[in-house]
Amino acid sequence: MSNETPASDAPEQSTPEVSQPVPEKSPVKKKSVRYSVVRLEKRVTATFSIMAKAFVIVLITVALVFIVRELSESGYVITQVNVPPAFEEAGYSGPVVAKRISENLTRIINITRTQAIAEGYSVSGDENDVSVDMVGMGVPVRGVIDLIGEAVGISRKKKISADITLEGDLAVLVVKVGNEAPERAEIPLDTNGRLPVKALVNEASEAIFKYTNDQILSLYLSNVVLESEKNIRLCKYQLEKCKNDPHKQARIYARWGVSLINLNKLDMAHAKLQQAVALDSLEFGVYSALASYYFAQNQYSKALLYSKKSYALLPADTHDFRRFNGLVNLGFYYSFNNQSDSAIAYYNRALEVDPTGSRAFYNLSYEYLVTGDTSTCLELVEKALANGLGTPTLKKDPDMAPLLNDPRVKEMLLKYDE
Repeated sequence: MSNETPASDAPEQSTPEVSQPVPEKSPVKKKSVRYSVVRLEKRVTATFSIMAKAFVIVLITVALVFIVRELSESGYVITQVNVPPAFEEAGYSGPVVAKRISENLTRIINITRTQAIAEGYSVSGDENDVSVDMVGMGVPVRGVIDLIGEAVGISRKKKISADITLEGDLAVLVVKVGNEAPERAEIPLDTNGRLPVKALVNEASEAIFKYTNDQILSLYLSNVVLESEKNIRLCKYQLEKCKNDPHKQARIYARWGVSLINLNKLDMAHAKLQQAVALDSLEFGVYSALASYYFAQNQYSKALLYSKKSYALLPADTHDFRRFNGLVNLGFYYSFNNQSDSAIAYYNRALEVDPTGSRAFYNLSYEYLVTGDTSTCLELVEKALANGLGTPTLKKDPDMAPLLNDPRVKEMLLKYDE
């Protein structure tokens, strides 16, 4: 049996169509250009936001590095020099005198060949500062850094100031270095009323070195200007600073002894040298001083012996200026032991260590003086003076006394006079 419905013989009747509601077609969604632009804008905004934050972080990092570097910068700066109206009228304003002091400090460092141990010295006006506009005002960057440093207890550089006054027939200088006690010096005015600017600059420089690098000052007083009295005062000051350091004390007593030798106080010198030996029998400076002591007593062979011992005790990593001095001393004592060839050899070795070493040039000139080669002698004297030898060395040298009236020597003294 079929499940199909049976066919009917009746004719088909048309059934009226019932209209049914046609469902509305949803509008076709088109890809919105606006939608794409909005997304792009959001992405760009997010990207620039990240970049801006990164840029700010980089700027802050750079600023912090710069601030730390500036605050950690060592050295000294001459911040202020006050001068009386008479100096101003003569063209020596405070900044001018400060600049001269700074230049003189550099000169002394170069003369003593102590660049390896020297501090940095500058004048506040020499440091170029950049101003940043903040709320319509130019604010100096380094000035702000100094304020930050002072707020956290860190000074960017130690400050130096000086006051110059006129008191009767004296020019009075007071120098202040950091937190040290003020140093006072008095310079007489000359009979013509000229201002002793050069002497004041030298005194200021020595005071600054006393409190910042007394080793440079000791070399300057010992080897350049030959100021034994000043050197002894410096020794006393240095001994107060190193009461618990026998090694340094030995070196200072040795230098004190040499200053007494220069003042022809041999008994007192010998006592100081014995103190030095008792403190440190392996200090090279002690034996260099003993060489000077025996030389002053005309015991040249003994002087050479102690000079050799001093040079042998130099540390392997010693500064060049010490090695240079040791070689020059050996040449000097060889010369007085009538071994001119050895003397010349050691002076030349010293010039290999320091090709501008004035003492080597000067001592070498003597070797030609004694042979009658005055022309070569004066050429070497000229080189010595050109490289910083103090004119007092030449003036006080009895061996050079016969040449002081030579027109060439007079010209040199005028050119290089301290």
